Amino acid sequence: MKPGNIIIGIVLIIALAWTVRHYWEAHSRTKRDAQYQAVVRSYADEIKPGMTRSDVEEILRRRNASFQQVKLAGDGLEDLILIGREDPTGFCIWNDVDVRIHFNSSYDKTDAKGFPTDKVEYVKLFEWPRECL
Repeated sequence: MKPGNIIIGIVLIIALAWTVRHYWEAHSRTKRDAQYQAVVRSYADEIKPGMTRSDVEEILRRRNASFQQVKLAGDGLEDLILIGREDPTGFCIWNDVDVRIHFNSSYDKTDAKGFPTDKVEYVKLFEWPRECL
């Protein structure tokens, strides 16, 4: 067998392996995205716009959902429920996948907590990079 044919064969095998791996990763991500959306829907079915933070956090405690209050944008604090981790897309170690409960609110900067009377604006999926360089 000619050395050129061996090189072409190796290149074709590598290309095929890369294509199969890429397809499998895309298929797996699509499946996980559907699962994430199902989890978000389960929260959105119970947590409606206009509900107060105290009512929402009572629901979260009843569901044994671990959540954190985080300031992402605007003046208010969001409640985030971690539901997954994905491989990074840049200079970060991973991406967190969360259910994001956005409140129309402000917060007490001295206490760094949201007010019990804050109102829900929306519930959606939120993916954000973590531990970035």
